[in-house]
Amino acid sequence: MSATTTPTRRLAVWDLVLTIVLDLMLVGIAAVATLFSAFLVMASDSCGSSVECDIGMFDVGWLIAFASPGVFTLIVLVISVILLILRRRAFWVPLAGIVLVVGVWFLGVWLVIASIPGATF
Repeated sequence: MSATTTPTRRLAVWDLVLTIVLDLMLVGIAAVATLFSAFLVMASDSCGSSVECDIGMFDVGWLIAFASPGVFTLIVLVISVILLILRRRAFWVPLAGIVLVVGVWFLGVWLVIASIPGATF
């Protein structure tokens, strides 16, 4: 073996299949989270003259809940593809992405609920 050649790694078929399945699950979860985020706007219906809501926190929470699933999904998909091209284990990336998308979405929902006095989960 010369100094310029590097041994090629074999791509594990199970890793490829599992990564694709988990990436598809991530895309579905992100789509559902984004759809549900559109309905968060209705949480502000009780805001008005008698209820003083924190509109700034509401806007930030809604934007986090609406935009973060798509953004994080794109980032996770790119990292997954890069790791598969480099023939590294990639199945853990969409798993971490699912946890990240769900966690950040709940953070956005919590901010929306916290911005409305008297609102609960």
